[in-house]
Amino acid sequence: MEKLALFKDKVIDGHGPAIDGKDLNAYVAAGIKTEHECSTLEEVINRVRLGMYILLREGSAAKDLRNIIKAVNKENLRRFLFCTDDKHPEDLINEGTIDFNIKLAIKEGIDPIDAIKMATLNAAECYGLKGKGAIAPGYIADLVVIDNLEDFNILKVFKNGKLVAENNMALFDTRIHLPKNMIDSVRIKEVRIEDLQIPMKSNKANIIGVIENSLVTEKLVEEVKTVNGYFEYSHNDILKLVVIERHFATGNIGVGLIKNFKLKNGAIGSTVGHDSHNMIVVGDNDEDILLAIKELEKIGGGLTIISKGRVLKSLPLEIGGIMTSRPIEETNSILKEMIATSHNELKVNENIDPFMTLAFMALPVIPKLKLTDMGLFDVEKFDFIDISQE
Repeated sequence: MEKLALFKDKVIDGHGPAIDGKDLNAYVAAGIKTEHECSTLEEVINRVRLGMYILLREGSAAKDLRNIIKAVNKENLRRFLFCTDDKHPEDLINEGTIDFNIKLAIKEGIDPIDAIKMATLNAAECYGLKGKGAIAPGYIADLVVIDNLEDFNILKVFKNGKLVAENNMALFDTRIHLPKNMIDSVRIKEVRIEDLQIPMKSNKANIIGVIENSLVTEKLVEEVKTVNGYFEYSHNDILKLVVIERHFATGNIGVGLIKNFKLKNGAIGSTVGHDSHNMIVVGDNDEDILLAIKELEKIGGGLTIISKGRVLKSLPLEIGGIMTSRPIEETNSILKEMIATSHNELKVNENIDPFMTLAFMALPVIPKLKLTDMGLFDVEKFDFIDISQE
């Protein structure tokens, strides 16, 4: 409430899936104006009725637009806009960002002019961006020129009335500047094999179940193998998930279990872990998990793939552990190779993006189960729970 009070005169973005009834009324009354986490038509309609703006999301991991755009009609159109949240470089290159949302909306039956309105005027009005979102006297000349309303091919881009891009080529130069406080951001205490153990009170465990193309996870309860009171790996697709606080070297380590990731003979790790961006690693053996942790620390943050005691490939993300100054084409080439390696050599579920999916497993605001550096979190109960069941 203190944070909301600080921003009472600003646009406050929502992040509240599954909130309903009087709780939703209170949420809106607190001043929260938008929602980008809707995954069902019911969630969309309930929020629009209360005056919220809905961001129709189509990203690399979360693909909700086709499903929830069915709620859009001529009467409520002005309450909708678009977002990506998040997109990999390959998808940015091949698809675009909001322009891709527009194309999808048109394919789903939305009038092209209405789709453009959602991407421009609606977004500008929602966020109070004066002089933006329309072509009219007194508006800033930020424009895109397209050749038709079906394929939506962008020919030219103008910024403040000046031509800045044409035929998919930028007409301006950029300079790279990396402040020192943005690099070397991985600070962790030494992690040992013993820190990765999971004590079990029984052989029944609460497990995070990955759902393909969704940020929502299942809350599974399944039997697992135990040895001397500790979880033991077996061949049933139940892997360890580890989240390590990596900003202040607190030593906090959360260890949980995850299913439907389908990784074998290794581990993959990342320092992109929404929203806290802690270190997050998934693997089928402790040795490779530990090596992934050490590799991420060594490269100053980023992505890594480990198998049978070897580092197969890493992508350093030197800016805060979440971004790189490399050109997008080079970054995409490395990432593409790493995703292929994850699927082909580590046998990660073909229907998930390994790194994008991993990034959301530590986000404790999206149902049902997530893992933080403090432990396993039941989002619906909004409390931490034990891995093992009595």
